[in-house]
Amino acid sequence: MLRNAPAPFFPSRPREDDQAYFSQMIRNFAVFAQQTNNPGALQATTLKLTALPVFADDTGAIAGGLTVGDIYRTGAGALRAVV
Repeated sequence: MLRNAPAPFFPSRPREDDQAYFSQMIRNFAVFAQQTNNPGALQATTLKLTALPVFADDTGAIAGGLTVGDIYRTGAGALRAVV
């Protein structure tokens, strides 16, 4: 997700249908979709990972369907990434 980029402006709907308004909304939704789907650095103050799959090791994680970079935890509670 792209960071430090201004969020697109979504104007209030006019009283009457207006082609320029709808065109602007479509452009802004396209910008928003691009910003949210763009891989990149993530910065946060907290992170909560729920329902992580549990595997003994990378071999088990891969056999369970995970791929390189996926996060899982071991039965002992250690956080791991498939490498």
